[in-house]
Amino acid sequence: MSTETPAGPGFAPLRREKLSESVAEKLREQIRDGNLPTGARLPGHRELAAMFSVGLSSVREAISMLASEGLVETRAGRGTYVQERGASFAFAGSATRLTRREVEEVIEAREIVELQLGPMAAERASADDVTRLRGCLDAMAAAVDDVAAYADADMALHMAIADAAQNRFLRQAVEQIRSMIRENMELSSTIAAGRPGGLEASLESHRRLVDSIESGDAEATRQTLFEMMGRHHESVLKGTPTPPSAASAAD
Repeated sequence: MSTETPAGPGFAPLRREKLSESVAEKLREQIRDGNLPTGARLPGHRELAAMFSVGLSSVREAISMLASEGLVETRAGRGTYVQERGASFAFAGSATRLTRREVEEVIEAREIVELQLGPMAAERASADDVTRLRGCLDAMAAAVDDVAAYADADMALHMAIADAAQNRFLRQAVEQIRSMIRENMELSSTIAAGRPGGLEASLESHRRLVDSIESGDAEATRQTLFEMMGRHHESVLKGTPTPPSAASAAD
C-alpha cells in the first residue's frame, strides 16, 4: 500500500534520492513558468512536505537553496515569498531574466568552480561518466535548431562533469546556482544561434572538452575550459544591456 500523499496542482511526489535538490528544482520550475509569480506566498513547509512526499528537512534545505539564489525570501512569522528579481532584461528570442550584474556574477562563479571541476573530472571520470557525457553531446547535437533544448543539454553536460569530478561540495556549489547557470546558458546559446554556425561551433568546443576528459588529460581540459569561458564571457556581456545608471556614469 502506498504511503505517498496526493500531490497538489503542479506538483508530484518525488524519488527519495537527492530529495532537497529535487524539491528545489520543482519549485524553480514553478517560479520560472509563472505558476508562482513574484510576490506569491509559497505553501508552508508542512504543506510542501505533503505535496512532494518528503520530510520537513528536505523542504527546509530546498527553501534555503532558493533563498541563496535570490528566488525567494523568508519573512519572519509570515512565510516564504517569491522574490522580485529587480531590474531584469529579456534578451531577444530568449526567456532569460537576469540582471547584468547577475550575469557577471554567474560567469565569475562558473569560471572559479568549473575550472576546478573539469580537470578533476579528467582525472576521475569512470567509463559510465564518459558514456553519460557522450549522451549529453548527442542531445546537444540534436538540439542545434532549438536554443532552449540546446541549453538544457548543455546544462546536463556540465552537471555530468560536476558528478564525474567526485567532489560533493563543489558539486553542491554548482547546484546552488544551477537555475541561474541554466539561464546564462540560454542567453549564450541565443547569442550563438544569431551567428551563422554559432551553435555548431559551441558544440565542437564541447566535443573537445569531453575528448580531453575521456583521455584523462587534466591540463588540456583546463585549457579548453579556459578558452570556452573566455569566449562565453566576451560574447554574453556584449549582448547584455548595461543598466541606465551604469551607462550614465560611463558617459
